[in-house]
Formats: sequence, C-alpha cells, structure tokens
Amino acid sequence: MQHSEPSLPDQAVGVADAIPLPADLPTAFKAIAADAREYTADERAAAIWERAAEMVEESLRRSGLERLTLPQAALESGYSIDHLRRLIDEGTIPDASGADGSKAILRMDLPRKPGHGVAAARPPVASSRVQAARAVAGREK
Repeated sequence: MQHSEPSLPDQAVGVADAIPLPADLPTAFKAIAADAREYTADERAAAIWERAAEMVEESLRRSGLERLTLPQAALESGYSIDHLRRLIDEGTIPDASGADGSKAILRMDLPRKPGHGVAAARPPVASSRVQAARAVAGREK
C-alpha cells in the first residue's frame, strides 16, 4: 500500500527556510506547537514543543548570566583582553569580577566585534515546522 504525503495548509508551508538563531528558537518552537494544535489537534505534540521552547528560553537566560574570564571573553567577542579590560575600567561594560578580584564579564554584557564569529551562510533546508507537521499528520493513518 502506497502512502501519499499529507497535504498541509499554506500557512504551515510558508515558513522561512533559514535556520533560526538560538534566540529565535523559542518563538519557532511555539509556532510549531500552535501548528500542531491547529492542523493536527495533537495536544501532546504541542505540549512537547512548548516544553522545548521553555527549556531553550531558560538555557539562553542562564548562558547570559555565565561569568567569562577575560581570556574567554576575548575569544568569544573578538576583542583583545586589553581592550575588554579598558572597557570595564571605563565603565562601558559592567565588571563581573569574581571573589578573587579577577576581572570578568557576564556573557550578556559581552560586546561583539562586527563580523567576528559570523558563520558562512548555510544552504536553505526544508522547514522543520513542515517536517514536524508532516510527521505528526502521518501518524494519524
């Protein structure tokens, strides 16, 4: 018996092909949950996607509060240790020094050098929202 791909409403298919940035994942996951509810009436799948969104939000919050040493901050930001130390001393960025007095910066306060760490553009991939909706819809047969 041959199974055909379930057809989905245009709204589920009309999503961006770009892979979302980590900060955009909670919104994307919540949209997938809404699609699961609306197009498949699958409350369990929707709840799983909403929980994933909550976990990513918490992870992003915690990672922003992570204290980075100046060498770690320099590696991540693209700026030199001396420049970061100057920015702290000038008050441009908050000092998150540890109990031992060593200078540190919270990840959420870390400046980013323009162009540093920018990955090459990835080729477009099929939307994970569409794939998830198809997988959920395919189980109803």
